[in-house]
Amino acid sequence: ITMSGQTDDATNQFRIGAVSRITQIPIDTLRAWERRYAVVEPGRTSGAARLYSQEDIARLKLIKRLVDSGHAISSIASCTLDELDKMLVLHQSETAASNATELQVESMLVFTGPDAHIVDLQSAEALGINIAADYTDWDEFQTAAKTQQPDALILKLATILSEDALKIGQLSNQLNSTRVILTYGFASQANIERLERDHVIALRAPVSGEEVTRLLNVVAPDATQGIREIAARPRRLFDDATLEELAKVSSTVQCECPHHLVDIVKTLNQFERYSAECESRSDEDAALHAQLSVTTAISRSMFEKALLEVADYEGIELPESIRSAVVS
Repeated sequence: ITMSGQTDDATNQFRIGAVSRITQIPIDTLRAWERRYAVVEPGRTSGAARLYSQEDIARLKLIKRLVDSGHAISSIASCTLDELDKMLVLHQSETAASNATELQVESMLVFTGPDAHIVDLQSAEALGINIAADYTDWDEFQTAAKTQQPDALILKLATILSEDALKIGQLSNQLNSTRVILTYGFASQANIERLERDHVIALRAPVSGEEVTRLLNVVAPDATQGIREIAARPRRLFDDATLEELAKVSSTVQCECPHHLVDIVKTLNQFERYSAECESRSDEDAALHAQLSVTTAISRSMFEKALLEVADYEGIELPESIRSAVVS
């Protein structure tokens, strides 16, 4: 994509103005960081203008978030991309844990994908966590998760493709009270951000059993909100099946507001999914669609609560899991 001369199509590199918008780092700060700390080494056009690669942008995003979290630029400027990523994960985990309530996990299902990086779960077993089963077939794992409603799910994948992020996120949204932890070898930033919007804790392998155990036993589901700014997207209150049932219920309200609300929530669900899954041609594209998805989710949550009030008025019995999921 070409953006008013801000992007070089031939090399898929970005000029400093576009990089500043994508990373939210002021241009003067970018130049200062490069001059004083050599945080990145951008290429140059024939006219000596800076050209930044996708890896430069990923690196700058991580550095920006760590600096915003209190790290000194001088202490992290020379770190590798993997080192920066692990520092951010550690900071996020510590922040989440400090805000979390103690929650004991009693049952857990594990899914291991082909050629997955294996996480040592002995420490989890030693603490009395019941690993009910370890699956290698996704359909069997998904069915068991929906049927058994375990306290936690552990998924281990070598790579995360877009279709993996989509189906894992959908499962996470269907299991409101279940913590979902995913360890992986390789994944795009877009897929990781999509998973975190669906309240999946994604950790790049290798991950120690102790780290997994700490997340299982300390971090409550609500504590994962704020792992990223955009991760505060509200979970769905009504699944598709419940919405279909509500649409069939006879209304005592002459204007048929209950049916209209169901239609609105279903439409918002569809647009929320569309925005999250929309193919992005650039980082700015991805950021726009991510924000659209979050904005839609917030609107959807408001209409869901309105639908819940109407259901109360109509005397419609709803599953207790729906009412317990509502946050006042």
